[in-house]
Amino acid sequence: MQRIVIIGTGQGGQQAAASLRQEGFAGQILMLGEEPGLPNQRPPLSKAYMVDGDAGALILKPASFYERTGIDLHAAISVARIDRPACEVIAADGAAWL
Repeated sequence: MQRIVIIGTGQGGQQAAASLRQEGFAGQILMLGEEPGLPNQRPPLSKAYMVDGDAGALILKPASFYERTGIDLHAAISVARIDRPACEVIAADGAAWL
């Protein structure tokens, strides 16, 4: 099975994963991001969030989107390095993601 690992769960990472599914990629999509929670909009963060404090309004897609589309999202994972020969992504805590 083909596998794509996206490092970063910001707007770019989220759009890359969604586009892969929209274009018919049927393999595994693994998203690893350093920030906790669901991917959210960062550019309007300082403006939109400060106005009303509604963090939910910044979420790009609900958790159900990732479940429904089979995108394996992992937050609060700090990636330390990529081991290309072993086809692994190594987290700061030493965990290896294949």
